[in-house]
Amino acid sequence: MLRLKHKNKKNTTLLFLLVILQLNILIAKEYDSASLQDSVFVGSLLEKALAASSQDLNQSIYFSRKAIKIASDKGLLSQKAEGDLIICSLYNSGMNYDSIYSHCEKAIDYFKRNGNERKLAWTYNNTGIIYDILGEKDKALETFQNGLDLFEKLEDKEGMGYCLNDLGVTYSLSGDYVEATEYFFKGLKIFDEINDELGLARAYSCIGFFYKRQSQNKKAKEYLFKAFEISEKINNKYWSAQSLSGYVKMLRGENKYTEALKYNQHVLALADTLNSDYMLLDANRNHAFIHTDLKEFETAEYYAFKTLALMEAQNRMQSQASLLNLLGEIYISKNELAKAKPYLEQVLKNEKTPKSKRIINYKLWVDYYRQSNDFKKALTFQTKYLTLRDSVSRKEKMTTIANIEKGYELGKKQTEIDLLNQQNEIQMEMVKNRNASLLIIIILGIILFTVLYRNTQYKKRLNRILENKITNRTKDLIAVNTRLEKSNEELKRFAHITSHDLREPLRNISGFLQLIERKKGSLNEETTTEYIALAKNNAIQMHELIEDVLDFSQLDESTKGAQKVDLNNIVDQVLHLLENEIDKKKVLFEFKGLPTLNVLNSDMLRLFQNLIENGIKYNESTPPKIEIECIENIKEYCIFIKDNGIGIEKEYFGKIFEMFSRLHARNVYQGSGIGLASCKKIIEKYHGEIHVQSKFGKGTTFILTFPK
Repeated sequence: MLRLKHKNKKNTTLLFLLVILQLNILIAKEYDSASLQDSVFVGSLLEKALAASSQDLNQSIYFSRKAIKIASDKGLLSQKAEGDLIICSLYNSGMNYDSIYSHCEKAIDYFKRNGNERKLAWTYNNTGIIYDILGEKDKALETFQNGLDLFEKLEDKEGMGYCLNDLGVTYSLSGDYVEATEYFFKGLKIFDEINDELGLARAYSCIGFFYKRQSQNKKAKEYLFKAFEISEKINNKYWSAQSLSGYVKMLRGENKYTEALKYNQHVLALADTLNSDYMLLDANRNHAFIHTDLKEFETAEYYAFKTLALMEAQNRMQSQASLLNLLGEIYISKNELAKAKPYLEQVLKNEKTPKSKRIINYKLWVDYYRQSNDFKKALTFQTKYLTLRDSVSRKEKMTTIANIEKGYELGKKQTEIDLLNQQNEIQMEMVKNRNASLLIIIILGIILFTVLYRNTQYKKRLNRILENKITNRTKDLIAVNTRLEKSNEELKRFAHITSHDLREPLRNISGFLQLIERKKGSLNEETTTEYIALAKNNAIQMHELIEDVLDFSQLDESTKGAQKVDLNNIVDQVLHLLENEIDKKKVLFEFKGLPTLNVLNSDMLRLFQNLIENGIKYNESTPPKIEIECIENIKEYCIFIKDNGIGIEKEYFGKIFEMFSRLHARNVYQGSGIGLASCKKIIEKYHGEIHVQSKFGKGTTFILTFPK
């Protein structure tokens, strides 16, 4: 069974190994047949391998193998063992486990012979993880204990923490939750004492999965999200992806499929950045299960086959039972039983199939044979399923078996009736009166059964029609309520304008005119001109505000007249409209590959003009730069509009999309505070979303998503 918890090597351990490597380079006495130049070169390769082990696992394997090859050829035995230890730590890389174990054995042998207890302890810990992944629990526990004993002897608390945590994982996977709890929290206490943030992230993630396995969902989510937050803080992308993937599984268990898909998309992006084949596999597997839950079987089938291909490429076929069961479930749901059968049979015939996956497989066979109307075999598999699933209550077991037995007995009775009819036809000449009576009874029974059956079906149809009507009316009412809530919110905002934003320039105009009237005899021409100019500016400000309010109020939710619009042409039009501002500030633009959407041209022109105008207005860089690009996935288009402007503080991310929300005074940056509110309203009109990412002083990126 694939181990989900043992992952990226510890940063502090890597630093320790790096120091040792540099010392080895300076000590050239061991290398009788090799020059110092060879040793330095191999040392640089090992340094690159260590650095890549937390960023790009394939690169780490490449540099390690190259270093091992040269060190072996040149007789640099110490550095060869260093390379073996690095590969021994890359159990999450997708590399063949037997090959990794071979490197672990070589490293253990060398460090034993040369008395390097610290490196021997780390090698024991990594080898224990390999044993656990391969399902050899006893060897894993023994090897972890060897590592723990050495770390305790060396008083290395960091190493003790990792060994204790890995012992907890091993006991957890084998179902020994009492032992697992003890080891997990001993390790967590050590990481907390030494303030090891990476160790804490790793421990929180493992404990989160531990609680998930026990169905303690609230605690599982709490620990997994803690792990994610710490990993983000220390910029450890692997543990961010690992803990977030677990969080996605918890959201799926709570039927929060939209939120789960959103977070899982982030896991996919992290997997690509890390070049981690395992995390890519896990994210695709999440997608397959979530789309199955949503009954989006075509999409689920695509991700399921993609995950199987990744498993085969990584030689992780021992983990494929869940995907084979899933494909069986998909095809059963699509009533394609012929396609479902081979996948279910692979799981059924594999003696190494884990108990949890076999339970699911038996249940799917029950569904398969029910749809095939083979109640006898359905009964057989239902019995197997209930026997294996110990958590099911006896009452539920007996009820389910009774239902299957009824179906089976009904099938038997129908067969007996058919045989009886045949016998009656043969004996009709011999016993006419008896057969006539029996025939009448049979006909009456059939008629009664038909009437009852049709009546039942008719009631079911009526119920379905009624349920659909109620559902549709409920949806309509919810939609109307939502629109009313939005309208009420906008009315409140307009009331705010009347009471504040529109009154402010009116008060200023009135005030300046009263000053002129009171002092008309004593004011000189220059002062009078200044007051009139100020009043005029306030009138212009009020005019612009009224225009913006009118524009916003004219935005409705209707998409009547929508057509195919190329967003590349929209951006060209906006650049032409803003030509004077662009030339004045010498703005650099870069955009490409924007999609064609079924939208109103005027909406897109207003949307992109507002966002590009903001990127120019709130930008003090020399020169200002704006980049627009699109990333497409199966369900949506994601458009990124990035500038190098003044940025936005995180606390204002939600506020900027509210009507008349301004972060700056008007004498600093002009504007009414309606632009981004209009953008949000336009995007939501097309069932999309708008988000912002920004660091104050380092620019802003607006992310627009449009569903396909």
